[in-house]
Amino acid sequence: MAQAVGGAGNHYRWTDTHGVMQLSDSLTNEAMVQGYDIVSASGVKRGHVNSMVEQAQAVKDQAAQTQADAQAAHQRAEDDRLRAAYPTEPDLIRVQQGQLASLDGQIKTAQLSVTTQQRALSERLSLATPYEAQKQPVPMTVATAIGEQQEVVRRTRAQLASLMMQRETLITRQRTQLTHYRTLLAATP
Repeated sequence: MAQAVGGAGNHYRWTDTHGVMQLSDSLTNEAMVQGYDIVSASGVKRGHVNSMVEQAQAVKDQAAQTQADAQAAHQRAEDDRLRAAYPTEPDLIRVQQGQLASLDGQIKTAQLSVTTQQRALSERLSLATPYEAQKQPVPMTVATAIGEQQEVVRRTRAQLASLMMQRETLITRQRTQLTHYRTLLAATP
């Protein structure tokens, strides 16, 4: 960069690491690290080249700005899609209610499955009762069936818990979306 701005009759001025002003007709490594001014033979400043730290910070700032611009463009595109998909608030609410109803249906099914699997576990446990009452070992086939059914109940309960968490997340996301939608509508002329 200095070669493009500099030329015959130019000098380079910088402050060294000890705070002393330096002037030279050729660039030194220290000048390039510290940053320097390009001055004419008569002392008129013709340009400035930032220090390496300032240049690195400028690159970092530019990258951050580029990322922020990309995020803003993405958000504008998302907002445009939201307005296009739901011309009115009732349209959005109707879709949200449908999403919640669908998840509630899955939850209802999972609840029924938990009840059914627990009933099946009770039946298998009752097979062990006569053996335990007579203080005899429970046959391996019965013990295995009980263990397998306990695992089925555990997995079914975990699935139900996951669906319940999804429901809470969906409700929060829908509230946020509705609030954002209202903000968009209020800002639209």
